[in-house]
Amino acid sequence: MNERTRDLVDAAPGIIAVATLAIVALTAILGFGSLVPIVAVVGWLLLTPLSAILGEVLVPDETDAQPARQSDPEPARDAATDPVDRLRRRYAAGDIDEEEFERRLDLLLDTEGVDAATARERVRQRDRDADAEREADFEFER
Repeated sequence: MNERTRDLVDAAPGIIAVATLAIVALTAILGFGSLVPIVAVVGWLLLTPLSAILGEVLVPDETDAQPARQSDPEPARDAATDPVDRLRRRYAAGDIDEEEFERRLDLLLDTEGVDAATARERVRQRDRDADAEREADFEFER
């Protein structure tokens, strides 16, 4: 089932509830006062919950049908702990400039999938190289 169908099934109870409100108002305005409670009960207390229940039973969510994997080789990162997302948020907020963002992003991507000790050594080497480059640029400017 495609996403549009799933969205329509999810929206059906709300659509029916709003349509029931319109039909109740219309029957009251047109003078069918005795039908107002019947339309309200059928719409809100029967059709709305029934559409929600049938939507879940007849059109199951695809994620419910898939069994969970026991061992995921690369666990999904949530946005709160993903270092790249945190870095992007800091850049968007203006906490760091573009140069610092690029430097840190390259560092994160270089060390992704590497154990902590190797990552720390790469960071130290990269910092030493950057310091040497800055020092050479400073000497050249003199």
